[in-house]
This record gives sequence, C-alpha cells and structure tokens, in this order.
Amino acid sequence: MRDAEVRLREREQTTQPNSLQVFVRRLNDFLRAARSVSDFLKRETGHTPGLKNWAKQEENNLLASDTRFSYFVGLRDESTHRRIVEPSRQHVDVQVFDVRIGPGSPSPGAILASAYDFGSPGAENVVQSTSAKYYFVDWPSEDVVTFCREIVGTLRGLVTRAYQQFP
Repeated sequence: MRDAEVRLREREQTTQPNSLQVFVRRLNDFLRAARSVSDFLKRETGHTPGLKNWAKQEENNLLASDTRFSYFVGLRDESTHRRIVEPSRQHVDVQVFDVRIGPGSPSPGAILASAYDFGSPGAENVVQSTSAKYYFVDWPSEDVVTFCREIVGTLRGLVTRAYQQFP
C-alpha cells in the first residue's frame, strides 16, 4: 500500500508540460504497485483464517461493481503484458500572477496583463505558473492523478476492511 501511495505522490509532483515521459513512467510504476496490493492481500499470512478467500471475493465484487477499479485493472494488465500506458491528452494551465497577491485572485492573468509592463521595474514580482493535467481517452471525466487518488482510496478501504475482519 505504501509503495502505491509513494508512486501517487510522485505523479502529483509531476505537473510540468515538458515532463510527459516522467509522468508516463511514474504512472506505469503506480499501476504495478497499486495492483500488487490486492494480490499481496490474498497471500498474506499470520491473520485469522479465511483472509485469502475473503480477499478474492472482495476483489471480484470490486471488479463487478466499481467501473473505476475494473478500468484500473485493465490498465495494469495493458501496462504489464502489452505496452506502456500513456495518457491520451493533456490540459496545460498557465497562470500569471503577482507574488505579492498570489494565485487565486480574480482573473490574475487579466489583471496583470493590463497592470504590468513585464520589462519594467516590479516585473520581478510577476510569476508564471504552468502545469499540466493528463487524461485517459476512455476515462475523460477526471484527470489521471485524480483517478489514481481514487484507486488508492479504494485499495486503502479494502486493506482496512481486511485487517478489521481478519486480525
């Protein structure tokens, strides 16, 4: 579980548009690490008897009822057995803001474009922030990082329930 969470944090930090290959590598690392959670759960020892069968049944239930989890398993299989999984598109967000005001002020780009000459004194207070979000073609409703964050939540819930029922 910790390995999957670490891989998620690494991907959350990869937001620069020119870092696509790093993002792709970290995505595939995440898919492998996260998928191993339920696999290892089925092989754990030292717990109350029945964990293995319970874990298999819970995974089957998730595959049948949770479309995100089912899509995730398909991505992991693709990544492991066929090819590297890559996001299909990206959305690049550019913000220009005054560091004295900070991002999030109303229309910071519009305010600064009219309020500042970027070559004049004071221009050192103007910052451009660029970030990218990536999406899967078959899962356009949320970006890849949000998708993976939800998978980590599902897996964390699975592990928590398992350890509660099989101490």
